[in-house]
Amino acid sequence: MTIQDLFKPDQVLIGGRQMSNGKKVVETLKAMYANWVSEDRITTTNLWSVELSKLVANAVLAQRISFVNVISTLCEATGANVAYTMGKDNRSGRSS
Repeated sequence: MTIQDLFKPDQVLIGGRQMSNGKKVVETLKAMYANWVSEDRITTTNLWSVELSKLVANAVLAQRISFVNVISTLCEATGANVAYTMGKDNRSGRSS
């Protein structure tokens, strides 16, 4: 899975210092990734933005996993099956 993620990422987020040497590093990394990743999937930004983006993305993922685990426990306790109906709802199913 890791190799697939490297070759077909949802996005590549590159952050660096906003000084000339930092900008040069960011542009070098961007050029390297552009060899196999479409440039519209590559985002460059500053260090704070890239670090906070990673933290927020991980926090949101953790919340989603925790929520799914709670709902799973509730469904097991009540015999409910919501997977089918949730999968058909575009707001929360496969496209989200």
